[in-house]
Amino acid sequence: PKDNMRSRVLLGMSFQAFQQLCGINAIMFYAPDILNTFFTENQAIAGTFGLNAINFLSTFITIATIDKFGRVKLLLSGGLIMLVALIMNAIFASLGQTKAIGWCVLVFAALFIVGFAFSWGPVVWVVCSEMFPYRTRGKSTGLTTMTNWMFTCIVGGVFPAASRASLSGCFGFFAAMIAVGIVVVYFFQVETADRTIIQIDKAYAAHKPQLKRKVW
Repeated sequence: PKDNMRSRVLLGMSFQAFQQLCGINAIMFYAPDILNTFFTENQAIAGTFGLNAINFLSTFITIATIDKFGRVKLLLSGGLIMLVALIMNAIFASLGQTKAIGWCVLVFAALFIVGFAFSWGPVVWVVCSEMFPYRTRGKSTGLTTMTNWMFTCIVGGVFPAASRASLSGCFGFFAAMIAVGIVVVYFFQVETADRTIIQIDKAYAAHKPQLKRKVW
């Protein structure tokens, strides 16, 4: 169809899937267990509190930049920060369980959360509220939200056993997922900032994935 509704719904669902498959809730839910691998129990709880504070404060970056720079730039830049942080944590988590390694994991976990909190955290919800026309918005956003909760349950349920098997492997998987998410945004997501519903419809109808895309 001309307005590409099927592909738009699948695109929105993929955004919500990658938002969870990048591991944010695995890290936030189980941060005490992850950090307890390297630190004492009290230190792990203090580190978890710090990560939650960083998550809260970094969200204000979105408030200041989302309309100035647009959705696509934030998703790509935040995704790249998350990717680098996850790759580094996959490397560090494979090296051992010393306190020095724990500090490295904590620092890059904080960097990952900063990247998520100004991009894939809030911006995905903004995009999914804008990308559908009024006539289908209720059902479409319902499907995207369902996808988010489905993958939240899957990641939250699987991560404890998976992390015991290989914490490094978990970070590597999360890195692979956000890498795919970055590619999907780059090739398929149109900019929806400062556009009317009709303009967004036309943008999706006219959009063709290109290897060389002007983003910045």
